[in-house]
Amino acid sequence: MVTVQQFRQALLKEADVLKEEATVYRQQTAAYSLQVLETVQEVTPFFNRASAMDIVARVLNTMDVDRQVDVAKMLHVLSVDLRNQQQFSADFREKVAERKRNRKRVSFVLTK
Repeated sequence: MVTVQQFRQALLKEADVLKEEATVYRQQTAAYSLQVLETVQEVTPFFNRASAMDIVARVLNTMDVDRQVDVAKMLHVLSVDLRNQQQFSADFREKVAERKRNRKRVSFVLTK
């Protein structure tokens, strides 16, 4: 079960990553996501995309619909990802981590 604290930490981590390598719009989306979580103080509604959108629309009612959709999507995707990570076995998580460590950098070759 994903707790509010775990979800908050994941959102803060996402916000930190976005500070380094994302547009201002994406950074603001992360900030608004944190604002919604602080208002709601519950993770369960974000597992469903429609309920996430309803909550975001209520909390961020002055924002345009595109922004609301982006915030709801961020909250939904992150909550489902956290839930999935908790449900994976330790063996599976280790195999995934090993594959990530062994992954080579993607590079593009210019062709004519």
